[in-house]
Amino acid sequence: MKQTILSLLLASAALPAMAADMPLKAPPARIAPVTDWTGFYIGVHGGYGWGRDPFVESDLAGISADFQINGIKSKGFVIGGQFGHNWQWGSWVGGVEIDVSSTGIKGSSSRSLSGTIEEGVTVTETRARNDKFDMLGSARGRLGFLPTQNFWLYGTGGLAWTQFTQGETDTSVTSLGTQSITDTETAEHTDWRFGFAVGAGGEYKVTENLLLRVEYLHYDFGKAQPSQGLSLSCVNVTGCPAFSVANTSGRLTTDVVRGALSWRFGYNQ
Repeated sequence: MKQTILSLLLASAALPAMAADMPLKAPPARIAPVTDWTGFYIGVHGGYGWGRDPFVESDLAGISADFQINGIKSKGFVIGGQFGHNWQWGSWVGGVEIDVSSTGIKGSSSRSLSGTIEEGVTVTETRARNDKFDMLGSARGRLGFLPTQNFWLYGTGGLAWTQFTQGETDTSVTSLGTQSITDTETAEHTDWRFGFAVGAGGEYKVTENLLLRVEYLHYDFGKAQPSQGLSLSCVNVTGCPAFSVANTSGRLTTDVVRGALSWRFGYNQ
């Protein structure tokens, strides 16, 4: 009996040492979350744009055979917002986006010319044209690849539209000695133009929710549609020339470089 009790005591004393010699099982490794670009996003953007309205407006008349306004180059700020959704397939990312921008892209062009229509009577005509892209919008697709998991390069293209305002002011001053008569006519027209937009950009994932991008977009709204010129009005002056107006034009375009911040929804780490 004493031997049995002694054996039990010796065995219990040896258990802690045996446990210390047994290998410990390592805790399961924490799996790092896999980055993903899929999800809806909304954001704001701002940048700078420049437009081209390459019309030629010519007056063929007795005062001059080459009285022209040769198009308008415009420039100004762009600010707005965007909303879209991305999908990821391995190293490729694609998506769709709608954006709307208010702009200050505007410009003007003018020409003045003087001539004598009869002895002692001179006429000075100043014609000015102005353009303004009041707003820009587009609905585009985006497709690109991931050089790294937090950055992608993409090309983009789709439909585009603009609210476009044109204005014209025609001022003629008829002088006879110390007296003069000034006649000013103005016209303005606003309409919607539709076309396409193409471009490219890069977007960086600052966090899983915050996205930062820089992109370039080229908008093309088709053949420009210059408003008809204003005819010089000479009242009760013998020999007043009858002005004819010829308009030719190229394509109405604008280019924009902008930066954007977007917030992506639906990510849970």
